[in-house]
Amino acid sequence: TLPYDDLAAIREETDGEGADYAVDASGVTRVIEQAFAATHRTGTTIFASHPPAGETIALDPHALISGKRIRGSWGGGGDIDRDVPAFAALYKSGKLPLDRLISRRYSLDEINQALDDLEQGRVVRPVIEINPDV
Repeated sequence: TLPYDDLAAIREETDGEGADYAVDASGVTRVIEQAFAATHRTGTTIFASHPPAGETIALDPHALISGKRIRGSWGGGGDIDRDVPAFAALYKSGKLPLDRLISRRYSLDEINQALDDLEQGRVVRPVIEINPDV
């Protein structure tokens, strides 16, 4: 469980409407469900992750009937030669705040703790810093 209510924060940030888009990269089915719940009535949820085979997600079918969308992405369908430099430029300019997606940073010595925290749901997106000076 995260130390804050994601859904409440998103609702507050969007004046109660919900997000236009929600993207999950965790592969945790309850997070995909929460991402879907966080979008507005005709919002789109994309999960660019790989939940374990056989797991299911529970969605309100009426939300789908009224226009909400959910899509999966296998590999993202992007062009690495074009997209990586574009994303890097956006990040360097401050227009793509990727650091906000990081739950916690761990040193290489803490890798087992990071994996345990991820498995237990204490973090969603841990980063292992192999060389923090770079």
